[in-house]
Amino acid sequence: MTNSNQAQTHDTLQTIDPLIEDTANRIFSDYCNFDALCASEQGEWQGPLWQAIQESGLSNIDTPESLNGPGAATIDALNVLRLAGYHGAPVPIAD
Repeated sequence: MTNSNQAQTHDTLQTIDPLIEDTANRIFSDYCNFDALCASEQGEWQGPLWQAIQESGLSNIDTPESLNGPGAATIDALNVLRLAGYHGAPVPIAD
């Protein structure tokens, strides 16, 4: 690959927003504890977790600003999904 191609590739790479990642990690860490996960296995809806996700804007993270969304990059939305899976978040965040 030539230097100009490397520069072009580097310019198109996106980085994960640390603020979004920290927010998601904090919320999932706070709400996805053993008791909450056991309760969700018994069919109990995790309302406080879902409310925190919605209030933070993580539930519609990549909705464009033109549609009144946060307008975050797709890589951030995928990272939020990855973190939800990592923490075993029992909510339909991918929907």
